[in-house]
Amino acid sequence: ENAIKSQAEALGPRVDELINHMRVNEALEEILQFIRSINRYMESQAPWKLVKTDLSAAGRVLYTAAEALCISALLLEPVMPNRTRMVLDSLGAGDRDRHWGGLVPGGRIQPHPHLFPRIDIQAQSKKKPSLEVGKPKSKEEALSKEGILDTISLDTFQKVDLRTAEVLLAERVEGTDRLMRMEVQVGTEKRQIVAGIAHRYQPDELVGKIIVIVANLQPATIRGLESQGMLLAASKGKQLSLVILDRERVGSGATVF
Repeated sequence: ENAIKSQAEALGPRVDELINHMRVNEALEEILQFIRSINRYMESQAPWKLVKTDLSAAGRVLYTAAEALCISALLLEPVMPNRTRMVLDSLGAGDRDRHWGGLVPGGRIQPHPHLFPRIDIQAQSKKKPSLEVGKPKSKEEALSKEGILDTISLDTFQKVDLRTAEVLLAERVEGTDRLMRMEVQVGTEKRQIVAGIAHRYQPDELVGKIIVIVANLQPATIRGLESQGMLLAASKGKQLSLVILDRERVGSGATVF
């Protein structure tokens, strides 16, 4: 249990460090490896057997596993908000932080649906094809049927404030390979944006460009720098291209729709 506690306490700072270096995949793998270790811990301790001989020890095992999973869920929440919220709610975690010991011993686990229901392959194979011969579908509908295109409502989209911004200054963030710090003009307001584009763009390529940003995104701190918005870009494989206006006379601060 002490080893798991130590791993959990070290996991948060390690994940923060990887995220700050834009190594998101590695950060996620660190969390998943920790979760796998909890699974091995449960298999070796077998609390379903231990409870028959040592109730206190079984409780200690269950608390350790629950606390470890709770911290893992908090770390995974930015990329899996719905599933991790189910875990946190079932454990009664509320709005706790990720420090060890936040769960109250003796708490009752709340009922919850399966996090990842098993897929019935046989039942799936008996379903009719989503695109029937002789019934052409639109590209959007075809993609949606295949589970590729996820739709949102117009009300949800209208909450996103897309604005044009002129790049006034661009410079690489020292000690990183990908991070670029930019000062941009959004109408009458100046902002700082930190983005992982330094491996594809030189600073002098960006100055003077009219880009598109998400203006009402909650600020984030990256490598100690506050990023006040997110720029839009398209990527395919190793290729990356910023969304840049073809008519610069539109200027900064314009609404994008």
